Amino acid sequence: HFETFVKTLSTFTFTALAIDYDGTLCDQRDRFRGISISVRDGLATLLNKQIPILLITGRGKSVGSALRGAVAEKFWNLIQVAYYNGSEVHPLSFDGELDRLPAPDSVLPHIASQLTSHPLLKDLKFEVRRSQLTITATPHIPPCNLHSVVSDLLSPFVHLGLRVVTSAHSVDILLCEASKRLPLKAKGPNDRYLCVGDGGEWPGN
Repeated sequence: HFETFVKTLSTFTFTALAIDYDGTLCDQRDRFRGISISVRDGLATLLNKQIPILLITGRGKSVGSALRGAVAEKFWNLIQVAYYNGSEVHPLSFDGELDRLPAPDSVLPHIASQLTSHPLLKDLKFEVRRSQLTITATPHIPPCNLHSVVSDLLSPFVHLGLRVVTSAHSVDILLCEASKRLPLKAKGPNDRYLCVGDGGEWPGN
């Protein structure tokens, strides 16, 4: 199956790489240490060939900071970062504040207050952002289990078109405008991205 996959992939021509961060570019065990040396070398090989990279992450500006520390500045112009599950896109050189606050009429703060009252979730970390609510998993409640609980609790809000997805370390509740596909749709008609991630199957993000 692997050989068939590689053979099929080799029949296509790609112009750029779109890649996830946590669990893909940065292994889960390296989350607080940064990208490994071997992955840095792989990135350098691509960038030396002037291959553009679009990094799409559920996280915020900490990813941009980590990537700037791992990539030579001369290559920053080849990299864009899509933060908060594709809801905000910037060049790697951008080091300003992200638009992380939810709109005044956003339903996300209300949902967060509802979920934090649940016995299984009350001690977990909740972060309300512009287009997503992130709940950090723990060893006692891994992402797959957390996803199941959160999905059940969100049934009263199903009419809002919310989506619940998992990453290597969290569960994200997304508004309609947040999607890792959106930065790709905004590209030109001749762009052909090879997309790489660790959560391709539902409910991965």
